[in-house]
Amino acid sequence: MNEVTVIIVEDEIPAQRRLAHMISSIRPKWKVLGMFESVVETNEWLAENKHPDLMFLDIRLSDGFSFEILKPENKVDSFVIFTTAYDEYALQAFKVNSIDYLLKPFGKEELESACTKFGNLFAQHKKQVLDVDLEQLGQLILQEKKTFRKRFLIHQKEDFYTLESKDIAYFYLGKAGVTLAVDRSAKTHIIDMSLDRLAEQFDPMEFFRLNRRCLAHIESIKKLTPQFSGKMAVYVTPEYAEPFLVSKDKVSLLKKWLNR
Repeated sequence: MNEVTVIIVEDEIPAQRRLAHMISSIRPKWKVLGMFESVVETNEWLAENKHPDLMFLDIRLSDGFSFEILKPENKVDSFVIFTTAYDEYALQAFKVNSIDYLLKPFGKEELESACTKFGNLFAQHKKQVLDVDLEQLGQLILQEKKTFRKRFLIHQKEDFYTLESKDIAYFYLGKAGVTLAVDRSAKTHIIDMSLDRLAEQFDPMEFFRLNRRCLAHIESIKKLTPQFSGKMAVYVTPEYAEPFLVSKDKVSLLKKWLNR
């Protein structure tokens, strides 16, 4: 196959780079035109550039869902491979034969399979995405995902108690990789779930993944302090022992999220 143009839409920088590296490894002739973290950033680029042959879209982004990129006004004529950590999203997308999906975490074998499927379709239809109502697909899944996690059932010694999601200020990764939730009264709770999984279950308009160690509610963010390295120190309330550092690549996205 001749050179194929690609963009990657993924709000975690390490995941962006890992996917780009895998693509160059298994498809060295393909060209990655850009990597984007948000719906807004992607839409701005699509408005000013020729659309790529293929887009890798993470379903859950920090400013919404990637289906918003596929709205009719954008006139997207690219093939799409979704990446997701949730089966219900993947199964909906998989019903459409010209769209594939990769269930996180995925490796080269899964990527190779998806790229081969794309290659077969692309050879036949070039830049047409056939028999796909992307708006309908997006609305269907967005409608399903409007219900976010409401509470946790937490085991403590021999008893159980509930923690309401509305009472949580932030989650962070503690010692030995244990996930902890801090509620608005500063009480800490052990959560038997990874931060990656939690990020999928909360409204992206309310919770932001500051870094690999913290997922914070917008009302818990008390102060931002720029660092010499271009990073941003984020102070939360209830107070944590130290500020959470946001990478230079993610600072602009954080500011947009807070300033909406």
